Amino acid sequence: LIGGSMIVLSFGLAYTIGTYLGNTAYGFYAVGLGYLVFSIVLFFIGKAFLKKYLQNEIISKLEKDL
Repeated sequence: LIGGSMIVLSFGLAYTIGTYLGNTAYGFYAVGLGYLVFSIVLFFIGKAFLKKYLQNEIISKLEKDL
């Protein structure tokens, strides 16, 4: 349900941006570029955050067992 909504909203946003830029394809390029940048940032930040989170969880579980 959420994935389908995101697809519809992405198409709507791309079409709206394309209308303002004068070419619908530019809107789709802009939305695609936005998703790419977001994914790259999330990959690097998320990787560091996940590593720290997992380390803390493992240490806390080991402390409880001791």
